[in-house]
Amino acid sequence: MDKNSQRWEHLEYLPYPMLHKKWQWYLLEMVREGIDTEEVEQLVDSCYRSYPKGFVANVQKGEVPGRYESLARYLAKYVVSPPISMRRIDGYDGETVRYQCRSHKTEQIEEERVDVYPFIGRMI
Repeated sequence: MDKNSQRWEHLEYLPYPMLHKKWQWYLLEMVREGIDTEEVEQLVDSCYRSYPKGFVANVQKGEVPGRYESLARYLAKYVVSPPISMRRIDGYDGETVRYQCRSHKTEQIEEERVDVYPFIGRMI
C-alpha cells in the first residue's frame, strides 16, 4: 500500500526476510499488549531470542483484492479460524496440553504433550 497515493502497488518481489521479521514483531507486540503478565513478557522475549530471523509467513502468490471489503473478507478467513481444531485437543491439566497432530516425518497422526506456554507459542 503506497501511503502517499493511498493505492495498492504491484510488487514483483517481496523480501521474505523483512516479512518474517515484521510478522514476528506485529504478532508478539499484540500478544504483549493483549496479555500483560510477566509470563507472557518472558515468552515474547524468548521468541525474539529463539527466532532471530522472525516467524515464517506463508504467503501465496495471488491477486490483491480490489476493494477494502474484499480485502477484509480475505483477511478474516485467517483471523477467525483457530490454528487448531478443538477436537484435536485431548486434554489440559492446568500445566500441559495433549493434542493430536500429523507428523511431517511419518505422515501419521501422533499425540503430543507440551507445556501450556510452548503450546500457545506454537499456535501463534
